[in-house]
Amino acid sequence: TLDPHSFPTRRSSDLFAAKGYKVALASRSLKEADSTTDQVNISSDFSDPESIITTFSKVKSLLGPPSVVVYNGKLTSGT
Repeated sequence: TLDPHSFPTRRSSDLFAAKGYKVALASRSLKEADSTTDQVNISSDFSDPESIITTFSKVKSLLGPPSVVVYNGKLTSGT
C-alpha cells in the first residue's frame, strides 16, 4: 500500500508493478472508482487506526495478503 502523492513512492509503485507485483495505493484523496487493472486505489485516512485495518482488509480481499508494504507517512508538529 503506497501514498500516490509522493514522487519516490509513485516511482516505487511503478517499479513494483513492472516486476509483476499487484499494487494497491491508499490515500485520503484517491477515488476507488479510478482503480485500473494494474492498480487498486483505496480511499483511506491513516490518522484513523480503524482505516488502517479496513485498508488491509480490502487489499487482502482484492489482491491477497501483501508481500511488501511501503508506508510513506507525513510527520507534522502541533506547534
